[in-house]
Amino acid sequence: MNSKVRVCFLIVDYYKSHRVVESLRYIRSSDFDGEVFVSIVDNSMDVSNSDVIKDAVRGLDNVNVLVSEKNIGYTAAMNLAAKVFHADYYVCLSPDVIIRDSSLVSRCISFMEEHQDIAICSPVQHNSDGSFPIIARKFPTISALIAKRIPLLSVFPYFKKSLNKYLFDYSFSDDCQESWIDVDWLQSSSIFVRRDFFEDVGGFDERYFLFMADIDICEKAWSKGHRVVL
Repeated sequence: MNSKVRVCFLIVDYYKSHRVVESLRYIRSSDFDGEVFVSIVDNSMDVSNSDVIKDAVRGLDNVNVLVSEKNIGYTAAMNLAAKVFHADYYVCLSPDVIIRDSSLVSRCISFMEEHQDIAICSPVQHNSDGSFPIIARKFPTISALIAKRIPLLSVFPYFKKSLNKYLFDYSFSDDCQESWIDVDWLQSSSIFVRRDFFEDVGGFDERYFLFMADIDICEKAWSKGHRVVL
C-alpha cells in the first residue's frame, strides 16, 4: 500500500464523549501504514462532555476537536469536520461503532485503491451479541418508509412487500474478508468515502439535519457512475 495515503476519521458526537474516547483509542492502534487523522465535532452543547474529549486528545498529533455552540446537525458537523485535514479518504464513524479489528482500515483502503470505481464502502458490523445490524438497504419507496415508521401497517401485504424490499438482507460466510456486494445505500455509521467524490458532490446535503443524508449521498454516487459496496 502507498504509505502516503491519508485517511481522516470524521466523528460527530452528541453526549457520547466516553464512547468517542474509546473509539479514538482503537483508531490510533490501527496497523494502517498511511497517515491517520481524526476530526471530531461535538454537538452536545455540554461543557462536561466536551472536556472529556478535549482531555483525551490533549497532546495527540493529527487529532482535532471542534466544539459547536449549538447542535448544528449531523450533516453540517460532518462537512465541518471534513474541512480540518486534507485526506484521500474520509471515514464517517458513529460514536456507537468501535473498530476493534486493527487491520480493518488497511483492508478497506486497499480494497478501494484496487477498485477505483468505488466511492463509498463499509465493513460489515457486529452487535455486541454477535448479530448483524442492517446497515445496507435498497432505495426506499414512500410505502416502505411509512411501514417502517408505523410497524402495524406491515401486516398488510402491500406494505409488507415494500418494507421487506427496502430492508435489504445480506449474508456472508463466517470468513467474509474476501466477500463484498454492491448495495443501493449504506448507513453512514461507518462508511469509507473517497475524498474526490465527497468534494465533487459538496459533502453531505445540509438540508437533511440528520436522517436521509446517507441515502442521498449514496444515490449521488450511483448517479455519477460510482459504486457503493458493503
